[in-house]
Amino acid sequence: MKQYFNSIRKTAWAVSALLMLASCNDWNDHYSYKPQPGTSVKTLAETIQELSGTAEFEAAKDDFVLVLQRTNQLNGEKIVEGLSYWDLLEEDQFLTVWIPTTVTAEEWEEYLNPQTNAEKKKVAREFVMNHIARFRHSVNSVTNEAVYMLSDKSFKSLPKSIGSIAYSNDPERQNTNIHCSNGIIHILDGKMEYLPSIYDYLTLTSPYTKLRKHPNEMYDYRTVMGDWFAKYTEEKIDEEKSVDAGYDEKTNEIKWADSVLIKSSILMDDFGFISEEDSNYAVVLPTPALWIQMYDSITQSFEFGPLEADADSLQEFYTNYFMLTDMFFNMNIQKNNGKDSVTSTRFDKNYNLKYKKAYNTYYKPYDAGGLFADRYDSVLCSNGIIYIRDKWPFTDDMLHRRPIVIEAETYSYDGDDIRHPRRLISTFQGKELDNVFVAQLSQKNSSPRWKVEFNIRNNLKGKYRVKFVIFPSETQKNAQTKLTKPNLFHPIVKYMPEKKYDVLIDSIEEIDVAPFVTPALFRNNVNKIDTMDMGVVNFSTCNYDKAEKNSPRITIELSSEVDSAEVYSSEIWLDCIILDPVFD
Repeated sequence: MKQYFNSIRKTAWAVSALLMLASCNDWNDHYSYKPQPGTSVKTLAETIQELSGTAEFEAAKDDFVLVLQRTNQLNGEKIVEGLSYWDLLEEDQFLTVWIPTTVTAEEWEEYLNPQTNAEKKKVAREFVMNHIARFRHSVNSVTNEAVYMLSDKSFKSLPKSIGSIAYSNDPERQNTNIHCSNGIIHILDGKMEYLPSIYDYLTLTSPYTKLRKHPNEMYDYRTVMGDWFAKYTEEKIDEEKSVDAGYDEKTNEIKWADSVLIKSSILMDDFGFISEEDSNYAVVLPTPALWIQMYDSITQSFEFGPLEADADSLQEFYTNYFMLTDMFFNMNIQKNNGKDSVTSTRFDKNYNLKYKKAYNTYYKPYDAGGLFADRYDSVLCSNGIIYIRDKWPFTDDMLHRRPIVIEAETYSYDGDDIRHPRRLISTFQGKELDNVFVAQLSQKNSSPRWKVEFNIRNNLKGKYRVKFVIFPSETQKNAQTKLTKPNLFHPIVKYMPEKKYDVLIDSIEEIDVAPFVTPALFRNNVNKIDTMDMGVVNFSTCNYDKAEKNSPRITIELSSEVDSAEVYSSEIWLDCIILDPVFD
């Protein structure tokens, strides 16, 4: 939100603007108006008062003047006492004003007689500031520009309309480009509707816009998710768009003559800048009732252990976070306008190539049954559209219950065992192995026995199937004709509820309580790249850490059980460890 009323604003803004635009040929055309010799031009306020027309127009104009005179200016979220928007129209800064008409009596009553500060701010921002813009915005036969009002809302200006509102066509009066000494006036055949941004719709107490198909319904998203989203949002100065008024040596901070505040948060960094007016998002939201139902189901995957600090807060954060995974779509970057497919803002091409699955991707979204088409209702916002669903369109495996993969060759090892990456450039059983890396695990000394531990991060509560992908050692070209010795090894999953000691479970029967120790040794098949199934482990708590700043609580220990090199190979070529979620 723009701040206009620093005590040195006028001087600082004028100097900064002149420095930036002194070289522009259209300075006078865009920021001032030079009348014809021998003529006098009045201010915006004076000109508006003198405008005449039909009885209906003059009544609307008079009410608009009263609203301007009664509505105090805003400085961010603060009401400036003793300074109205009518005063603004008599200042020397250049403005463009659109006079609204065909406003209902009920609406005029709301605008003229607000009672609370919240109501006063609403009138200022959603009505008055929505009809005033800085600088000159004239119209002609080729006009095509985006105009930003003082409300920060953007409207498309065309030769005969702005937004969806046409200019008045009263033949007895000039209706556009009415020049004043400090601005320009246009007369509308209606009023400019203030649409909320997507961020506003989600976070404010009373959503502005009703549903389009069900106008009598208004949903409260603030309670179910908006308050949580807003908790991670802060306003900060957009230094590129703000006017610098010098450096304050006492506070060691920059002073701003005209500051532009933008909303920023870790959530918008991840999901999209849904507060910015020049963006264009499509958002898929469940109804509040459906959100609560799915929250109660999904949150069970994020139950942290009792020893985890802030377990409840972590559970709330990650439940909400993963529910939002595929709800935001930046429509400015969709191929073919999203007709064939759309990708959410969490789309990662490299991640999809790695897992060979179309995460964050939805095909034919506008066709029957598609993500955007199969909706209960929709809400038009100033920076996009919200599609409301009364049926949950996502699956757990696409949102939060995804595989965990530990690439052995990129893992950081400790200890005396020799373990180093090995690049395979060969063919095995007809499969090209170009640029495949594995971890070559073996013992440094003459003993064939060794062991190594792999940290498991970001598991959720629930069951996972543990798999090892192992290449036959000594893989070479034409290796299909040369069999190698199998490996013999023992995997152990270890759980650390506290960092001081390990707890091992001795029996597979205790799977419902904690991770397990496999009761048997495993031998790989030397005739193939073997994906070995070690069994299912049930993690009793969630150990998710988005920032991965905490020590992992789960490890998988892999040990060689070879006593003699005659039958088995003590060297293992390990590609990766996979933990696949198990869906009951």
